[in-house]
Amino acid sequence: MDEKLLDTLIICPKCQALHSIVELEEDTKAHCATCNTLLYKEDSCLVDKMIALSLSALLFFIISNSFVIVQIDLLGSEEFMNIPAMLLRLFDSGFYIVGLFLSLFLFILPFMTISIYLLLGVAYRLGWSGAYAKNLLITLSNIRLWNMVDIFLISILIAMVKLVDLFALHLGIAFYSLILYVLLDIYLSKSIKMFNLWREYERRYR
Repeated sequence: MDEKLLDTLIICPKCQALHSIVELEEDTKAHCATCNTLLYKEDSCLVDKMIALSLSALLFFIISNSFVIVQIDLLGSEEFMNIPAMLLRLFDSGFYIVGLFLSLFLFILPFMTISIYLLLGVAYRLGWSGAYAKNLLITLSNIRLWNMVDIFLISILIAMVKLVDLFALHLGIAFYSLILYVLLDIYLSKSIKMFNLWREYERRYR
């Protein structure tokens, strides 16, 4: 199939139905004709929304990695938990493979993802090089699904439920920041699709 023709088509992520891309009016959405799944939308505030959301998420991510998530008290003994200390403890204990994977999925890739969203928004707003913006888009496409902080948060909540009757638990500011980061990250990934980011790239650099 001709490459130019492929650029005018979009596949439904749910039922794989093929649709032609049409220009939409401001703040309208295109849905799959078969299953009604949202395909894309026209958002005049896409760039500003991406900058605001990614900047907020980055701030909460930094806070959640800088302070204590939870403090555990047992018979006068205190244990503090935060993400960097947990990762360092794994390496110190000889669990290098586990530490490496957790470092990737809980710190490096989430930080890269949210930073790329921010840099991409700034690149669009300030008109930076098209090649730079394209490389950011390609990198984002490859790493955005590997963020596992939400799963880590769920595991913390499950552990807290099991330990609440055995220990005195005190939640730190990093715990609430982690929740806000996860919520912002989910909203960012759901509200700003890669298709819309590529469409914005086409408008600005082609």
